[in-house]
Amino acid sequence: MAYNGALLARAREKLAARREANEAERARRLADVYARSPRIKDIDRALRAQMVQLMGLAISHGEDVPARVAELERANLALQGARRAPGRPRPAGGLYGRDIRMPALPRHGRL
Repeated sequence: MAYNGALLARAREKLAARREANEAERARRLADVYARSPRIKDIDRALRAQMVQLMGLAISHGEDVPARVAELERANLALQGARRAPGRPRPAGGLYGRDIRMPALPRHGRL
């Protein structure tokens, strides 16, 4: 049984090392993209800010929430289009083969 524990520990160490290497590579690539195109960094920052706004809308009350969510969705899709590499069209059926839209909020503004 101790042998199995040692194998499991070694496998976990390898997996952790691989994850760390992958994260470092992802961070290096992102830094390279940001260095070549500062606009991408601005767009990413704006996309993150929109998620904060969406969370605020999800917990807010008011009649204008659905309209504000729709406006936020349009702005988000525009930013995603601006971030996409030139000449690279949006996938026809959405990212996962179908259009994935933000869920409609109930009338009271809660998910």
